[in-house]
Amino acid sequence: MLPALIALTALLAIATAANLLLTFAVVRRLRAVEEAGPPAPRRPPVGTRVADFTAPAVSGRTVTRADLLGGERVVGFLQVGCGPCADLIDTLAGHPALAALPGYFFVSGDPSDPLAREMAGKLGVLGEVALVGDGLDVPAAFGGVEAFPTLLVVRDALVTASGHDLAALPRSAERDPVGAAGGRR
Repeated sequence: MLPALIALTALLAIATAANLLLTFAVVRRLRAVEEAGPPAPRRPPVGTRVADFTAPAVSGRTVTRADLLGGERVVGFLQVGCGPCADLIDTLAGHPALAALPGYFFVSGDPSDPLAREMAGKLGVLGEVALVGDGLDVPAAFGGVEAFPTLLVVRDALVTASGHDLAALPRSAERDPVGAAGGRR
């Protein structure tokens, strides 16, 4: 009987030591994850092919993937209540790329919200605007836009530049086609 108790005690000691080692490993991993912080919101990487989508524009027409074919376009994703988005709208008006390239803007927010309509009105002078609500269909079609604001340059439904500010936009519409495909961030 005594040898059985000794064996059982040894087995329990080994199990306890293994449990402690696993617990310390989990705590160490949780600390590493906590220190790293949350992952950065995604923007479509250069080279992303835009999938099919439809979005009702404020003008009454429907914006689709076909609108992104046949040249370069500026595409923006903004969100109602986003401070950087509001600041960006004020600086977009004078940018030469928007004077030379068609612009398409997708505003995430409740279409019945007066702030959403105000934002759409300001963007309407820069290009076509669609209030997409909180749906994920349009952002997913562009490769999963999760960060606001996001500005893209799209050539023939292919993302050629991606960023969160005016640095993503070309300085003018006259660009080197090879440089456009090489991408800027």
